[in-house]
Amino acid sequence: MITVPQAANLLATVIAVFALLTIGRWLYRSVAILYFRQALCALRDDLFDLAADGIVRFDDPAYVMLRTALNGLIRYADTLNWLTFLGLSVTWRYAGRDIIMEKSFWTRWTNATDQLPDPSRHHLCRHAREMQRYALIFIFFGTPSCAALTLPVLTLPLGIFVCMREWWRSPVTGERGLGDRVLDAVDTRAYDFGAAA
Repeated sequence: MITVPQAANLLATVIAVFALLTIGRWLYRSVAILYFRQALCALRDDLFDLAADGIVRFDDPAYVMLRTALNGLIRYADTLNWLTFLGLSVTWRYAGRDIIMEKSFWTRWTNATDQLPDPSRHHLCRHAREMQRYALIFIFFGTPSCAALTLPVLTLPLGIFVCMREWWRSPVTGERGLGDRVLDAVDTRAYDFGAAA
């Protein structure tokens, strides 16, 4: 038989654990959003420095697209999570091929970077890959529940090796890797949000 002090202790423990989980989840998400925005702001500042140093031009379409996509990700970071990513990916997958080819960030990006000289294209593609890397990390580790579910899967060495090998394929030539296809819906939505600002 449970005594009254034991019941009170059990109730206090359950309430304390629930409060810690609630506060921890809220703090975790807030810190993740702040980190994501800070990383993207630093990337945007570095991109601005490239233009200020004359490596790329401020009016290059690729520079404008990348800056706009960064601004869009910064703007809607609080709504970006794995459910949003899943919804955008499913919606994007079932959109018509014409819509994808017309609106796709990566289709427009490829067209914009084709005319650039190699040093400019190299720097802009590197920054685009960094933007995608930050977005993927935030999508899968930006919420505690998703981080707890994804962490064991992503720590498998073979899986990481295969994914990263495909992911980082040829940023200089702009050859499409896995990241372009996976994040195309997110990048297009970020570009649209940035353009609407």
